[in-house]
Amino acid sequence: MQRRARTMSIDHAYTALYATSDRETHLHTVDVQLDPTDFAPPAQPLLVGAAQPAANCLFMAFPCGWGASDLANGIWHPAPRRLFGAILRGHIVTYASDGSSVRTGIGKVLLLEDVAPAKGHITVNPSTDEPCLVHIVQLPG
Repeated sequence: MQRRARTMSIDHAYTALYATSDRETHLHTVDVQLDPTDFAPPAQPLLVGAAQPAANCLFMAFPCGWGASDLANGIWHPAPRRLFGAILRGHIVTYASDGSSVRTGIGKVLLLEDVAPAKGHITVNPSTDEPCLVHIVQLPG
C-alpha cells in the first residue's frame, strides 16, 4: 500500500560554477525539484530530488584565511573533478573568472564543474577565527 506525502512546497536551490568554451567560469543557480517518494518503506514518504551517482565522499576544511593570497595574486585553479560541496561550518567565497562571486555558508551547496581546461576559480575562507568545514561528494568522470 503506497502512502502519499502531504503536498508540500520547498524552495531549494544550489549554486553551480561552470566553464564555457572560452575557458571562462561563471556562476548560476540550479533549482531542485523534490517529489514525494517512498524512500525508506515502511516509513512515510519523503520529498526526494533526482539521484546522481557519486564516486567518493570526504570531509575537508579550509583553514582561516585560506585562498587570500591566491585572490591577491590572481592565481586561478580548476576543480580537480566535478564535485558537490556542502558547508557544515563557517563560510567560503568563490570567485568565477567572469568577475562574479558567491558567499556559501552553513547549509548551502556549491557544485563545481570547472574542470581543466577551464581557467578555474578562486576560493577564499575570509574568516580569521573559524575554519570552513565542507562535506565533499566527488562525482564520476
